[in-house]
Amino acid sequence: GEAMLIFDEKVYEKNGLYQNGEVYLDLPTITEKYSTLFMWSPEENRLYYTTATKAYIFIPDEKGMLVNEKEVENEIPMVVVKDGTPYVSMSFLNTCSNITYHIYTEPARVLLSYSTDAYLCANLKEETSIRVGQDIKSDYLDKLPKGSKVRVIEGGGIQQNGFIKVMSDDGV
Repeated sequence: GEAMLIFDEKVYEKNGLYQNGEVYLDLPTITEKYSTLFMWSPEENRLYYTTATKAYIFIPDEKGMLVNEKEVENEIPMVVVKDGTPYVSMSFLNTCSNITYHIYTEPARVLLSYSTDAYLCANLKEETSIRVGQDIKSDYLDKLPKGSKVRVIEGGGIQQNGFIKVMSDDGV
């Protein structure tokens, strides 16, 4: 029911909801990281989102929504509420922003990016293991085949014993 959130290489302190094959972000996270254009009305049980040309009204847990006062049906609810907090689907956030995301399972995690920065990447010259620590005896998280691409994160961290900090394409 939850998915780890990774914003531009950093694991976020909160998880998103994982339901209906979709990931939902909580409204406080959206407001902090993305947009202040959402307004939650607990009295009406409605979430509002307004742009210069469109006004959206969401009823939590329903597949329908109003867009400029016209009913639009979706395959899944765009907004759900858990413990009094509204969560917005990543697919809706993707339609109204330049945020990009990829959902992975086992374990459930989402890589989110809204940065336009370039990243330092490397193609592996041989099969390589991504390890928990900077030691050949550290447990490994994943084995990557020759030719896989990895992103160097946090400047590679403090290089010790020939190890640098990297992230695979699927967020490991």
